[in-house]
Amino acid sequence: MAFSTRNFGGHLGRFCRKESGAISILNIYFTITLAIFGGIAIDIGNLMVARNQLQVAADVAAHAAMQSRRTLDADASKAKALEYARANVDPNLFGNVLQIGDIQFGTYDRSTKTFLVDNTSTEAVFVATNRLAANANPVSSFLLQLVGYASFDVRTSAVFVNSRYPCMGDGFFANGRVDMQSNNDFLNGFCIHSNSRVEFNNNNFFEHDDGVTVSMPSPSDLVIPGSGFSQNPGLQQSLHYGTYPMDVDALVVEIRDGITDPSSDHYRSFVTNSTVLNVSLSSGGGGGNGGGGNGNGNGNGNGGGNNGGGNNGGGSSGGGCSSFGMSCLTPGRIHEVSCSGNTLNVAGETYEDVVVITDCDLTFGNGTRLINATFITESTDDRSIKSPQGLQIGEDDSCAAGGDAQLVTFGGMKTAAKMQLYGGQIVAVGDVNFAAQGNGFSGASVIAGGEIDGTSNSVLGACPNVGEHFETPAPPRMAG
Repeated sequence: MAFSTRNFGGHLGRFCRKESGAISILNIYFTITLAIFGGIAIDIGNLMVARNQLQVAADVAAHAAMQSRRTLDADASKAKALEYARANVDPNLFGNVLQIGDIQFGTYDRSTKTFLVDNTSTEAVFVATNRLAANANPVSSFLLQLVGYASFDVRTSAVFVNSRYPCMGDGFFANGRVDMQSNNDFLNGFCIHSNSRVEFNNNNFFEHDDGVTVSMPSPSDLVIPGSGFSQNPGLQQSLHYGTYPMDVDALVVEIRDGITDPSSDHYRSFVTNSTVLNVSLSSGGGGGNGGGGNGNGNGNGNGGGNNGGGNNGGGSSGGGCSSFGMSCLTPGRIHEVSCSGNTLNVAGETYEDVVVITDCDLTFGNGTRLINATFITESTDDRSIKSPQGLQIGEDDSCAAGGDAQLVTFGGMKTAAKMQLYGGQIVAVGDVNFAAQGNGFSGASVIAGGEIDGTSNSVLGACPNVGEHFETPAPPRMAG
């Protein structure tokens, strides 16, 4: 049919006045709007994924750098951080998100939350991970590129710091319960921590304004009588909370291995020769801290005796002894002692400038004193170290430098009465049970993988000059 312009105006007017099909137009608007918001959501989600990916890479790299910095120099530690970052974010897919210049060692001030660069420092590390247009690896957009935003720069960072376990220098640390009973004075920054719970009875005093600390995982892990705070002045102000799991088994193995290694932090300063001397207990053995020995067990070094034919004490063999005492040992040396049976009876005398390693249980005689001495037993018995009374670990020198001593066991320890620790330390995989005399703890350290069952009627305080306590660093942690 031929088109007529005569009716065109009427048709157009009727078409404009008709409302049928208007919802289709509205749906088009809704669809476009939903597509825009959906596209924005996709782009934002993509940015969040990229940011989280970068944050994980920064955290992992910072942790690796801080962990390796304990044994490596700054450049090697930075290389280790790069290795871990690239293992988490594939550079073939995302480019290099971490450059060597984005890793800096230094110090971190928690109060101001500021990082000061010092690449000679081992205290903290700052790591920045990036996806930047300048590095040719920005995060691409999807819909937003239609309105001019083709890509985005994303930056993240992490700060990790070296940390140490609480109560390592002066105090008690246990993965299990710590029970310190009653009538004790805790002074001069003394510290108690349990990863399980802490128990007190009444009439203990805590010098909280001088840094005394009592910590456990949560407030419910403190066990005291109903009137406990009023009967334990200073306790409430001394409380701190946190969990710091320690592998005490690994620490004891580390000590045992490091005690003979001059490059180890656990090597003792008084040792003058790292060659280990072997000492055996026998009824006719001679030797000891001198030469060949005359077989009479006194180790007087006469040599070549025909009564017992003792071993040469000057080489890798320390000779034999009929009973164990300081005469069997050489000052400045490390000794491995074997015994007939399962127990090494240690005579009640002074042992100074010696390291003793044995797989026997240790029973210390009354009045034994350890000064600049370390005794290690590989026995796993829960009473692998015993003392009836009067065991003194460390020199009573009013906190002067030096004179420290240590007992280390793969098992547990129990002393009956009057143990004294003057700059002394006990490290046990199992439980430690002791009683001390009134002023017998000064600069003392007790580390137990199990429980610490303590004492009453004692004064326990810190020392500023404690020098050779065994420690192990805690895992690096994220700065707060």
